[in-house]
Amino acid sequence: MKVFERTIDPLTGLITTVGAQDGKLIHHYEADTAPTLDYTLDLRNSEDYTKRGIKRNWWHVGHISEVVGLKMLQEDGFNPWTAHASEIVAFLRKNKEKYGKLVTTEGQF
Repeated sequence: MKVFERTIDPLTGLITTVGAQDGKLIHHYEADTAPTLDYTLDLRNSEDYTKRGIKRNWWHVGHISEVVGLKMLQEDGFNPWTAHASEIVAFLRKNKEKYGKLVTTEGQF
């Protein structure tokens, strides 16, 4: 692939590469998801994170990074940025094998 541009978003760590191959324009996205997975694991293992959230009338059940959201959109046809919270929860439940590490709670949601 002939690369025209490569950018790195300093906030998300998302690397975007734009290039051409076989007469086609290609956008390629990549990122290190390890920090996000470590973050969700820490939240999931926290003894009081879920309890404090529920007491404040919210429950953080998952954290979807930008690159994982793009994967959901491209591979599964699911857009987490336009979906209602209940749709996101249902999607995470349905696809627990693939996206289960994004869940931030051990509770039954």
